[in-house]
Amino acid sequence: MKTSLVRSLPLLFLAAALSSFCLAPNIAVAQLPAVRQFLGDRPGLEFATDFGATVALSDRWIVIGDTEADLPLKDAGSVHVFDARSGRLRHKLSASQPQTDAEFGRAISIRGHLVLIGAPGENSNSGAAYLFDLRTGQELLRLTATVQSPGLRFGQSLALSDDRIAIGCPFEAFGAGRIYLFDPNSGAYFGKLKAEDAASGDQFGTSVTIDGDLILCGSPFANTAVADSGAAYLFHAVSRQQIQKFAPADVGSANAQFGSAVAIGDARFAISAPDRNNSRGAVFLYQFPSLLLETMTVSPTESANERFGAALALDGNLLLVGAPTASNSTGRVFAYRPDRGEFLYSLPRTVSGVGNSVALCGDRAVTGAPDDDTQLRGNGAAYLYSQLSQPLPLQGGPVIGDFTPGIPGGQFRRFQKVAITPYGEAAFLSIHPDPAVANVRGQALWASSPDRNSPRSYLERGFDLDAIGEEFAGKRVATILDYRFLAGIGSANLVRISGDDVTPRNATALIYHDNSVAPVALVRTGTPIPDLGDSEIARIHEFVDSGALTYPIAYSLRRGVAGRDRTNDSGVISPGYDYIDTFFNHFKVRERAFSPSGGIYGQFAPRIAVGNAREIAYAAFRIDDEPLPAIYNSKTGKVAEKNEAVGDFLPGVTFRAFLGETYSSTQPEILFRAILQGPGITGANNEAIFHQDPAIGLVARKGDQHPTEPNGQVWNRFLGFWPSGSDAVMILATLRGPGVTAQNDRGLWLLQSDGSWLRLLREGDTLPGPAESRVTTIRRVSAEGIFGNYAVLCQLSGPRGANLALITGRTLAGDPDDLAPLRRPRVVLRKGTLADPAESPGSRVRSIAMESPLDRAGAGAKGGNESISRNGEIAAQVIYERGIREIRFGKW
Repeated sequence: MKTSLVRSLPLLFLAAALSSFCLAPNIAVAQLPAVRQFLGDRPGLEFATDFGATVALSDRWIVIGDTEADLPLKDAGSVHVFDARSGRLRHKLSASQPQTDAEFGRAISIRGHLVLIGAPGENSNSGAAYLFDLRTGQELLRLTATVQSPGLRFGQSLALSDDRIAIGCPFEAFGAGRIYLFDPNSGAYFGKLKAEDAASGDQFGTSVTIDGDLILCGSPFANTAVADSGAAYLFHAVSRQQIQKFAPADVGSANAQFGSAVAIGDARFAISAPDRNNSRGAVFLYQFPSLLLETMTVSPTESANERFGAALALDGNLLLVGAPTASNSTGRVFAYRPDRGEFLYSLPRTVSGVGNSVALCGDRAVTGAPDDDTQLRGNGAAYLYSQLSQPLPLQGGPVIGDFTPGIPGGQFRRFQKVAITPYGEAAFLSIHPDPAVANVRGQALWASSPDRNSPRSYLERGFDLDAIGEEFAGKRVATILDYRFLAGIGSANLVRISGDDVTPRNATALIYHDNSVAPVALVRTGTPIPDLGDSEIARIHEFVDSGALTYPIAYSLRRGVAGRDRTNDSGVISPGYDYIDTFFNHFKVRERAFSPSGGIYGQFAPRIAVGNAREIAYAAFRIDDEPLPAIYNSKTGKVAEKNEAVGDFLPGVTFRAFLGETYSSTQPEILFRAILQGPGITGANNEAIFHQDPAIGLVARKGDQHPTEPNGQVWNRFLGFWPSGSDAVMILATLRGPGVTAQNDRGLWLLQSDGSWLRLLREGDTLPGPAESRVTTIRRVSAEGIFGNYAVLCQLSGPRGANLALITGRTLAGDPDDLAPLRRPRVVLRKGTLADPAESPGSRVRSIAMESPLDRAGAGAKGGNESISRNGEIAAQVIYERGIREIRFGKW
């Protein structure tokens, strides 16, 4: 008799099941997941088929292994493919060469519309693997070990990515084990992976997963600490080089079998030891990109023989851990929050063996229960859980509609200029109703720390400036234009003021304020400044933060005051405050002063950049026989000038103009963008980015072949450039050439310290994780220059409800060679994530907003506000359903 394949379980059953075991007492009814049961499609009586022994899940497909199904031959195995949206059975797959005891379906991996299926029992356990098209059910490839022999168990584990197939062969080489790599498009054999310390009996390849250019695999019977304590290994998928071995001391017991299951998520990866401590089990979590052990967790019940960690699934900030023999072999699947090390709940218990397998994709999970007796004894089942919320990463902060602490009657209405401070606080400007004046908007500058329950106001519209001194008597802050923050110290704020005798001429001021002392005026327009010969500043074009209580500014002076005219009205000055008095003696240069390379300064460009040790990069004309544009380094003097040769690598080519510059955060060298002139220079190749260090020199030139992309694809337009550490450079650019379209023309690349190039991200690339989204547009980039932390807001392919992601990376992680994949970005938060209502003001994430503080020339990390700090903390706005908007920030 043919049975029903999919059943929805009643809410009463679900509530009873969840109440039977709930680790977190604050789980609300709204969090109860919807549950559907999937059963095997079989026409007659058949016992113990192990349906649900393996499962895989994506946004389109649910794939379930029925590994001991007897049709067409005993224990040949089959795989059921369901539509993830409707639950309808689409295909029932079997091997093209079915065999008795083949165990087809013992391992499953999905990527896009492809599924890779292992049949390790084929040919007397020699094994095979099959690649199918999920849309048609057509078999595309059959793969085997290069040398077949009984007992290899090729296909015991496997993983599939866009450009790699990895298949475990744990009994090859006398049980030392190997992993085979193939091309999923052609089936071409790439080679094998093996542990550097391989030994017979280790069973390397028992588990494997792929994430981009990283392959994580387990060797659970390696005698690392004690017998069969186990190990795991991380490999570079392209070079096939071993990156690192993992064998934590905390495994602590023989037969722990560390490496039995592995999973890679966004910020971290997990490795289990299900037989540790009398099979109580444990899961070890490691961080990206450091690869350091973050925590070890054990089952909250800590019962013997529950095999906590037999199956793992990791997506976003949610880890699901299977414990198939917990609760007297009923089994459980535990939900764990990695960033805080907290258990949240267990999925509702159903029947025997749940937790043997588990998969997670967004807000849905599927778990196998191969001992389920719903159809016939031991035939198995699988359960799909929908509407699973998960804790969002980062610290929750202010929300639009919250009250404004310290401002009676105020309420946040809008956030502006959201940034992260150097020490991990979220800083932002807010707009709120002014409680003192009807129909008037208030404005304030805030900082919000993870250690504090509410944001603190540092400055607000209407703030009384009398305490500065006589010059500011009767004056108040009218508008906060911009700010630069030092956490725990204070901020420099560019403001417009109002009050007695204030006119447009003297209405702008740069004020330092830290809530512990009276505010200090660093500089004000329309006020004679002795250090500038009693000239008055007419306009502050840009100001930056040196990190040492000085705030260099690019300025224009008031013409007609103190002899100033169009020939001597610009310059750069660095006002500061030492908690005793203001000063200008760190650095100051101005028009008509002597240039360090001879002649005098002409007009200064209205821009400035600062290094980590207060060095300054600026641009100005140098006047000798004629005015020539040049760029300068306050530490070393002139860097480059019009008509000077760019270098031997471009004979006869000289500089024509300079568009922008930024300063290395660790070395006294600048990075700049220039226009070229000379032989062979046209509009197609007349722009380049240079590094002051002559060992680097030309970084990239418009029209040149791109170093990492296919032949004929060239640099087209530079959109952003950042220093990374002492001698690395990150570039955001577009390309042109064969194969370049509007869907893949923009990317982010890194010139590494060894001179090699690494593609960090390009439109068209697939992001890691089960959602398998492709990047369609790089929208925003923010980066700091000391440790190379960067954040990207990108548009994704797929449903409109999930087409945006915030991702971060670190350009100085690892080394430029085999550890280069660790420098690529990983997902922090995706649009469409269903947030845990216990800690988030909204339910589903509908959008994400991030500041991108590049200047008009694309220069970044030049001393302004950033969305990511040197420690990797980030700040962004998250928009939920119904327009609820929150600032989230911190380390992920």
